[in-house]
Amino acid sequence: MNFDLTTAVSETVDANGSWTAQMSGAGTAEEIYTVDVNSTMEGVFNGNTSRGEWTGTYNASYQISTIGIDEQASGEINGTYMMTIDESGVISGNATVQMFGVMTGELLLTINGTESESGELDGTLSGTLNGSTLSYGGTPVPLGDMMLDISGEFEGVAQREEPTPMPAVNVISFETTPSTNGKIIFDGMEYQNGDNVSKENGNYTATADIEDLIFSAWETFGNVSMAEYNMVSTTCTVSGNGTLRLVLTGSGNTTSPPPTTTPPPQSGCLIVTATLGTEMAPEVIFMRNVRDNMIGSNEVGRILVVNWNNFYYSWSPTIAETISSSEIIRSTSRVLLIPLIAITHITAFIYSTISLLNPTISSVIAFLSATVLTIAIYMMIPFYVIHKFYNRIKK
Repeated sequence: MNFDLTTAVSETVDANGSWTAQMSGAGTAEEIYTVDVNSTMEGVFNGNTSRGEWTGTYNASYQISTIGIDEQASGEINGTYMMTIDESGVISGNATVQMFGVMTGELLLTINGTESESGELDGTLSGTLNGSTLSYGGTPVPLGDMMLDISGEFEGVAQREEPTPMPAVNVISFETTPSTNGKIIFDGMEYQNGDNVSKENGNYTATADIEDLIFSAWETFGNVSMAEYNMVSTTCTVSGNGTLRLVLTGSGNTTSPPPTTTPPPQSGCLIVTATLGTEMAPEVIFMRNVRDNMIGSNEVGRILVVNWNNFYYSWSPTIAETISSSEIIRSTSRVLLIPLIAITHITAFIYSTISLLNPTISSVIAFLSATVLTIAIYMMIPFYVIHKFYNRIKK
């Protein structure tokens, strides 16, 4: 007896490897009975192999005129399957399903087919239904020694989603120099010299815990970078393995660091250089020595010098360019420069006198003295003269 089965398959495979196929079909066996089947295959892929359950229901109509049977009823199917789709797209497998209810018996199926590159499935189902019986009025009616040969085909589309890749995990090493001092607060956790942590790619907060030390800078190696290398607290970007180093210098009484402790790239006296025409002029060398090697010889002095340079270099390049463009302006600038040179000599004298007692205090007093004298000569005196002249004209 032949049993023709046509099965529609809708297969999905998600990122975790679970697999579901809805199967339905209908068939006849020499007009003795007609069966409509609705079934589901569910399982999990392990590699390219899927094992799971095959469950469903069927509706059967059967007529055996010789014994007066003409009935309609339903039942269940329940079994297991195994299916493999190899790298070349060949589908192979088998299923063992028990039928319960009106029809009973063991359905053995062989699964064969192919999967195209686009995920389309085509294949055949073939097998036998052994030991089949029909139930009539609660009494099983055996179909004798008949073995039903079953054949059919299936088609569908496999929709596979690639597993979500695990985020990259990187090893970040922490260093502090001097190695025995300071700690790094990274992403809310505290680390010391020699510690390591695993982190995914991303941005993290890094803060220097320097206690009584003075912050100098951050240094990075490998696939680690900082948004601000001269700030105590900043953002660290991790894109791979790397090292984060905290550099500390000297000692102090505050945990608040200067914005930077290294002079900016522009270290020349731009206006004086433009006026005198060369960086090697004795006046330029003397001014730079007073600024960097006297006032800036200690941590507090460096803070003052760095902040002054940040202000000075924000406007001096334009003035220096103007002076360099005209010999008349340059000659005028030489005259105006005389008081500044005198102020620099006074500043050097003040620093040298007080530095014998306390270099830090001498840097502060010398810096303030130079500032006050410069404002007095180049701003207050001209303002006073102009004011007097204006009042005289007005009278």
